[in-house]
Amino acid sequence: MTYNPSLLTLCAGRVDFRFLAGGVVSVGWTSETLRTELYIVLEDWVRLALELAFVLIVAYYLFLEATHPLAHADAKGHSLHHPPRQGGGCAELLCGRPARA
Repeated sequence: MTYNPSLLTLCAGRVDFRFLAGGVVSVGWTSETLRTELYIVLEDWVRLALELAFVLIVAYYLFLEATHPLAHADAKGHSLHHPPRQGGGCAELLCGRPARA
């Protein structure tokens, strides 16, 4: 990995060595560059707006999921409230016979 401050780019390179049958060594490489000065052209600002919208939507739904148990607790008394079962439970449902009292 290298950084070029005069061009404002960051470059990550990778070299792969594959050892094939017969003693053959295959060499491959890749390099990826990234511009480090962001938000210069219009497309960058559009991407920023979309990223912010995404973050706000995720934060909103996280807020809803976090407050849902609290709203349920206010309505029912506590967040783990379950109404009592009607009937005999599993024995009645699975076997068709009433459960013993």
